Amino acid sequence: MPNFIIKILQKIGRYESAYLFIWLLVWYSTVGEWIPAVVLILWSCSLSSYFMLTSQYNLRSEDAPKLLKIFDIIGGISTSLLMMGLLFRTMLYPGYSMILNIGMIALIVQVSLLGVPRIRNHVMPDMGKLMIRYVILGGVGGFYWLVYLI
Repeated sequence: MPNFIIKILQKIGRYESAYLFIWLLVWYSTVGEWIPAVVLILWSCSLSSYFMLTSQYNLRSEDAPKLLKIFDIIGGISTSLLMMGLLFRTMLYPGYSMILNIGMIALIVQVSLLGVPRIRNHVMPDMGKLMIRYVILGGVGGFYWLVYLI
């Protein structure tokens, strides 16, 4: 596992919440057609790549339980799928509903795994960052998910 990728992911991880807020502002501005859509595409793809890489290069310690590693993998995949689904929805690309459905179901699975005490104890220091991620992506994704289901 390359050390420079892990260092980059750790540096980006410090400001993950700020990047998500900026993504929310960019997404809102693109929906309102105030900024070009290319900015949203670049920002969504870079954040989605970050979440996917963090799930692949598990940044937890080696003595962490396997269930915690599964929790991180599900979180990275669900977050990147939600971002791509919302990007596809905003750009009106085909296939957004399937991507959004899979992302929301995986996010629900990840949130339900927080009920397991072994996971909750390990994740507690990062809980603020996770809650911001759940509120932003779950709120925007959940809105479109409910609109699609109705």
